[in-house]
Amino acid sequence: MPQLISISLFVVFFGANTLADPIACDNPNNKVQLQSVSSSCNRFLVCVLNTGTEIACPNGLYFDQNDGKCDKPEKVLCYKSDDEENCHPACVGDAENVAHNEKCEKYISCVNGCDGTMKTCPAGLYFNPILLECDTPDHAECLLNICADNADEKWIIVGSINSCRRYYFCFGKTVIPQNCAYGTFFDPTTLRCELDSVTNPCDVNRLPTPPDSVIELCKPDAELEYIPHPDDRTVYFRCLNGNLTVRQCPPGLVFDNRLQQCNFPGAVV
Repeated sequence: MPQLISISLFVVFFGANTLADPIACDNPNNKVQLQSVSSSCNRFLVCVLNTGTEIACPNGLYFDQNDGKCDKPEKVLCYKSDDEENCHPACVGDAENVAHNEKCEKYISCVNGCDGTMKTCPAGLYFNPILLECDTPDHAECLLNICADNADEKWIIVGSINSCRRYYFCFGKTVIPQNCAYGTFFDPTTLRCELDSVTNPCDVNRLPTPPDSVIELCKPDAELEYIPHPDDRTVYFRCLNGNLTVRQCPPGLVFDNRLQQCNFPGAVV
């Protein structure tokens, strides 16, 4: 049976998502219903008033329809897709770097939406799941810490400090990440996604394009590698199969070419 949750704040939650693309679902009342997604063991649908939002469990976890929660795969009866059967569970889809679900300093580096390698940030840093970088703990927004101070059985909404489109739903200590639709931003005063405007812009940082010297280093048959910017220590490029993606380290950090990660400047040799 689908899991039902009676909580008034979920009305606010779905009000905040009305500007995103809705998913039709069968639940006409105002109680929240959690439904499994037939195409994936990792995802579930949060449904209320016949409108749903698809959410992914934290990396490596599957949605348990009976208990209405994400749990370890060995505890959940689910028929996996071919990709879920053969690939790292955190890397199925278009994932690049994915936060570890139990350790703030660890993450999974994904290649081609399938293969995954566990990595650890340099000492003193946590993985930032929004910037996809190692970052200082006060800025990293580790999912394990966002709802840590919330009371059990209480719902709250928390805005991101790294993205104006990102916010979190906390139910007790459980966190559910959400994104506003493009062209909108999360307003912490109304707890809703509002249309972007001149007075409330959602800033987008324009990172530098790769110079010719970097383009020449990224070969079509290249396995995953990271190439530092020749002039800017905070910028580097992710190269895979000839495709380059620009990345920038969080404030106060620089790219450490030896570790292939962002790090404190004093620790880079």
